[in-house]
Amino acid sequence: MVVDRTTNDREAHADALNTASKVAVEAAAFDKARRFATELVTLVADRRDNMYGQYFHDGHVVLGRVSLKDSDVEQAKTHLLLAGGTPGGGTLTSFGPNMSLAKELADRGERSTVMAYLELCRRFWQSPQLNQWIQTLKNGQVPNFGANLTY
Repeated sequence: MVVDRTTNDREAHADALNTASKVAVEAAAFDKARRFATELVTLVADRRDNMYGQYFHDGHVVLGRVSLKDSDVEQAKTHLLLAGGTPGGGTLTSFGPNMSLAKELADRGERSTVMAYLELCRRFWQSPQLNQWIQTLKNGQVPNFGANLTY
């Protein structure tokens, strides 16, 4: 899979990198996932607005998942919190964020970091689900993130 810069359209390129990074991480092509997600985050770093917020979030989620595969839990936690720093936009504001990295960290006992991330998500996603997930984590359990594992 190759994502070439064949357009000057920043959004189209960001969209291609976002898709490629997610596909690569799911296919366990972690070097490609890291490369695509790093380029994505770099591309949108100066545009921290609703138009590019989804890309910023998703890029950091992919980088965090790759960090976990490298057994770097601290770096994964950093990427989760960076993802939560997005201004939102896209499906983040309506359906909420992808919780795959949050779940993987919660499964490893990193509940406080996941709770901090969920608190950050309140700025762009107004869902009562956040309260339920935080309470589940406080109770020492891993939430059922449901469809938010696939967005």
